[in-house]
Amino acid sequence: MQENLLQFIWEKCYFNTHGLTTHQGEPLEILSPGIRNKHQGPDFMQARIRIGSTEWVGNVELHTHTGDWHRHGHDGDPRYQNLILHVVWRHQGHAPGQIPILELEGRVAASLLKTYSSWMNQPSSIPCAGTLRKSVSTLSPAWRNELLRQRFSLRATEWLDELTRLSGHWEALAWRKIARNFGYRVNADVFDELARSLPLTVLAKHKTQIHQVEALLFGQAGLLCGNWEDPYPRMLQKEYAYLKKLHRLNPVRGRMQFLRMRPGNFPSVRLAQLAILVHQAQHLFTSLMQADSIQEMTNLLEVTANDYWHYHYHFGKTSTYLPKTLGTRMIHNIIMNTVVPLLYAYGQWKGDASFEEKAFRLLCDMPPERDASIHTFMQAGLKPVHAADTQALHFLYRAYCDSRRCLECSIGVKILNGQED
Repeated sequence: MQENLLQFIWEKCYFNTHGLTTHQGEPLEILSPGIRNKHQGPDFMQARIRIGSTEWVGNVELHTHTGDWHRHGHDGDPRYQNLILHVVWRHQGHAPGQIPILELEGRVAASLLKTYSSWMNQPSSIPCAGTLRKSVSTLSPAWRNELLRQRFSLRATEWLDELTRLSGHWEALAWRKIARNFGYRVNADVFDELARSLPLTVLAKHKTQIHQVEALLFGQAGLLCGNWEDPYPRMLQKEYAYLKKLHRLNPVRGRMQFLRMRPGNFPSVRLAQLAILVHQAQHLFTSLMQADSIQEMTNLLEVTANDYWHYHYHFGKTSTYLPKTLGTRMIHNIIMNTVVPLLYAYGQWKGDASFEEKAFRLLCDMPPERDASIHTFMQAGLKPVHAADTQALHFLYRAYCDSRRCLECSIGVKILNGQED
């Protein structure tokens, strides 16, 4: 028996309450298990019990064995002097004689203990995968929204700290986050470094000339170092040499990766698309915050790299004609992973809950994501309906499943509730 499981059983009253008696032989009735104490001191506070004909209100401490009282150093600790009950799994060992003791071993459904034990020893990345299909098929809206709040609150804290370092410049923050998103997973860090090396003040001076924007992005990324006969990259090299000296720029140290990715995701293509976005956009952050639908945001983000890239994936290497348009899937990825967190952080900054509501509504208007972790949930029987579900599941996977926080998970509690007898 683990102590966190014992606390969960006590909090939910998942034990047979019929004919309870203290170890001293007095009849006991649980009126309220109390409130979980997440700080130092007794495990539960403001509990209500009746021993004999006397009702008691106060604190409750739980241990797997009675002797843990001494092992945990509660002797002489004033925080534990006014307990009304000492709950143990097994009454084994010595404890203070004045505190009533309740033993729970033999009063908890064996199926609940077996299910929880299997989760803790489950090699699968989703502990409840074997029992999930029988109990839950979709996320409840309440638990989904709670997971989303936890996910985006953590990100908002980080982004608002960065905003402070940017002197409250939301457009600059948006530029960094959108640029990072264009790097996708493999090149995200390098694109982030690239965005930090090119302040919006520099880009603003050259945004009307697409060739200069491309020269800045490709040059800072270290992709203009070749010896080409092709006139286009040679022209960008000359532009970059001038702009680098003008603005005293230092190219990024990270290297763009091309291996093991689809040509459409090559960093050269993404940089060309990002250049067009910089060239076309006017106050992009403000426009995205004001957009009220996925379609409006898509209109702002839907760009096609300049004509040179219709025939290229690399400088100097001709390929079959294909316009390099930013596809719907990538636009949705940017909305989910950059625009929605920006909305949430902006709402936190302004103290306006309507931005949180808008962020969640946008996620509900997009199709669910498809990746390895979501596929694992689907195999276990959980069916995401939209992107709000999959974004919540990504956080559930990392923050709960991976660390076996099953007793804090709404799904885990629901399954164990079905095991309680």
